[in-house]
Amino acid sequence: MKVIGLTGGIASGKSTITNYIESKGIPVIDGDRVSREVVLPGSEALMKIEEEFGKEYILSDGTLDRKKMGNHVFNNPVERKKLEGILHPIIRNEFIKKINEYKKNPEIKIVLLDAALLIESKMTDLTDSLWLVYADKEVQIKRVMARDNVSEDVALSIINSQMLLSDKKKYADEIIDNNKSFLEVYEKVDNLLKKYS
Repeated sequence: MKVIGLTGGIASGKSTITNYIESKGIPVIDGDRVSREVVLPGSEALMKIEEEFGKEYILSDGTLDRKKMGNHVFNNPVERKKLEGILHPIIRNEFIKKINEYKKNPEIKIVLLDAALLIESKMTDLTDSLWLVYADKEVQIKRVMARDNVSEDVALSIINSQMLLSDKKKYADEIIDNNKSFLEVYEKVDNLLKKYS
């Protein structure tokens, strides 16, 4: 079984590619879903977050105040590092657990590990091949503006707060250029799936 890591930046179109691959019957480990699951009330991660950052980041229903935490770490690399130091090892263990579950099924040839921060969190070693969904910065800006209803400046600051897609390119085994038409993009994905199955 091969583990394909799929990564990209905000508004690069990664979700579209994931949905397409999933529609082919390929199991997907969704990094966003895992990162939400690990901070559910009563979880080890949430208790550590409360200990490190304080009760004010926990809502009255016992869940993480994602908005408040997001605002807190957005422009604060030291605090962001602290949060990642708590979350990444726990998320990594969850990924490994899920990969090992799929390995038990001999029918499964490919599993997609979809995670925006695969490179930054140093989890590329969990994958056999790393695919990057790439879009030009101008395209990303337009998509963020439309999706989040924000100004160009805000969109740009969100994009610049992440590792740039141009920097991620050097880590990727395969690049899916998502500036092209859906037909061309899907054709590229189909060819990659054939190559790796």
